[in-house]
Amino acid sequence: MNVGSYIFSQVVDYIPRYQFDKLVAKYHGNRHSKGLTCYNQLLHLLFGQITGCGSLRDICLCLEAHKPILYHLGFRNTVTQPSLSRANENRDYRIYEGLGTYLIGIVRPLYSKTAVPEITWITSCMLWTPPPYPPASSWPHGLWGNIAREE
Repeated sequence: MNVGSYIFSQVVDYIPRYQFDKLVAKYHGNRHSKGLTCYNQLLHLLFGQITGCGSLRDICLCLEAHKPILYHLGFRNTVTQPSLSRANENRDYRIYEGLGTYLIGIVRPLYSKTAVPEITWITSCMLWTPPPYPPASSWPHGLWGNIAREE
């Protein structure tokens, strides 16, 4: 049983809510929203990023499965996939861009004296691209093994 606060709620505590609310007011983010505020949308997307969800449907299904603990994670309510999709289409991206810029501004001085190796586009692609497989003809059992053989 969990005694302390959940890890997700600990991560959310680092988000400067006052700055985020200022950005929402500046770009009129909650103007036409009924149930899904910008902060709730941020929590949904952050949950999807941290848990490795691949789509909006995955995010909504995971949150629906954890409905009893949503309040402890920081959610007031969960939304459906079409609502989240519509919010992603219609909300101004500058709200989240401004929050990211603000957070980078906080973190940058902490690592100003740390040497970071130069990473170019090619080396970053090499890090994330898996090595190519050898051609199927060099495999000892062929491409499909015994399945494709007709005997």
